[in-house]
Amino acid sequence: EIKEGANADEIKRLSDELKAQTVRISAELANRTDFDEIKRELKDEADRVAEIETVVAELKGKKGHHCSVNTGGRGTYTVQGPITFNPTKSLSSGPGDISSSTGQYTAARDGIYTLTYSLFAYNDAREKYVQVWMRKNEQQISGTKHWSHYTGPSGFVLDQGGRTMLVQLVKGDTVDVYCQDCSAWVGQISFCVSEE
Repeated sequence: EIKEGANADEIKRLSDELKAQTVRISAELANRTDFDEIKRELKDEADRVAEIETVVAELKGKKGHHCSVNTGGRGTYTVQGPITFNPTKSLSSGPGDISSSTGQYTAARDGIYTLTYSLFAYNDAREKYVQVWMRKNEQQISGTKHWSHYTGPSGFVLDQGGRTMLVQLVKGDTVDVYCQDCSAWVGQISFCVSEE
């Protein structure tokens, strides 16, 4: 199995292996009359060729970079739920995407990913703490929590914060930004995912 990040030598080795197998099978087929067995072998080889072509395409493919934002007055008052995004305020390049309706990014392939979120929190006096973090497969990612609270007798405070984290993902893993309690309100939210 070929791992992500294989170099040009690995691609050449696979190409040479494929050519050698094609020559070997052609030579064997020239002297045979068992056509059912030949068909089975050809199908097996075609499957192997398709697998190699898929891996080579992934190795040559560009890496994914995705950002979604929740700007303007939209913000969120979400409690115990992922932050969702405005679909017209998203940028996406390469495999994968951040779903505007669920706020989740689903990994298109195995690898190391950089996750970043930023936001500002608006807290009035006596409102609950704002608590936000990133999740992987709906489990909190340690070290990604943002807390905000104002303890004054009156007035409010605006603060800005966020986190950046490197995370190992396998194909199908999901990541998102989760509000444990954003009832005080958070806005100007951005969430970006990039393959390394």
